[in-house]
Amino acid sequence: MTLYTTFKALESGSVTLDQTFAVSEKAWKAGGSTMFLEPHMQVKVEDLIKGVIVHSGNDASIALAEGIAESEEAFVERMNTHAKELNLTASHFVN
Repeated sequence: MTLYTTFKALESGSVTLDQTFAVSEKAWKAGGSTMFLEPHMQVKVEDLIKGVIVHSGNDASIALAEGIAESEEAFVERMNTHAKELNLTASHFVN
């Protein structure tokens, strides 16, 4: 749903593949799988998408969420809205 929501933002034009997002301390500290992003690094949306797909990058997912919706929480709200639109009645996302 992270990528679905990202692609919806791309489709609407609110985000572009060449746009860069700064990596926050929160994204940098993400546990689990990462693409080894450094704090304050500027990373293209296209590269963050690849990081989510190839590395299952939690840091990339957080950077996308914060860049697209200004916070992880706001991004999760968008994910839940998309899930409802897709009639995914048994799906509910939290950060």
